[in-house]
Amino acid sequence: MMPVLPRLTDGEANLRALLVAAREAGAQHAESNVLFLRPGTRETFFEFLRTAFPALVPEYERLYAGSAYARRDYVGEVEARVRRLAAEVGFAARRRDDRPADAPRPSQLSLLW
Repeated sequence: MMPVLPRLTDGEANLRALLVAAREAGAQHAESNVLFLRPGTRETFFEFLRTAFPALVPEYERLYAGSAYARRDYVGEVEARVRRLAAEVGFAARRRDDRPADAPRPSQLSLLW
């Protein structure tokens, strides 16, 4: 589920509904990532917020102060919420490094032509 938008799509009811729909559609695993605001995207998104959700602008300024990433404590809260809800709707716990023992290891591709 990407991106999770702070205070817009991060609520428990919204996340649960999305996870249930994903599970019913046959998803095997669920992961999330909070909105990343790189330069350019940041300005456009903040303009959208000022127009559609002006009350959220101070919260976003606080969450994204000096960074393209939301504050770690907030990201941790969202990740914990998604893990808990995913387990409640039937997704098995999974870590990013879970892979079959015989799976090929990734290798770095050459950056030269």
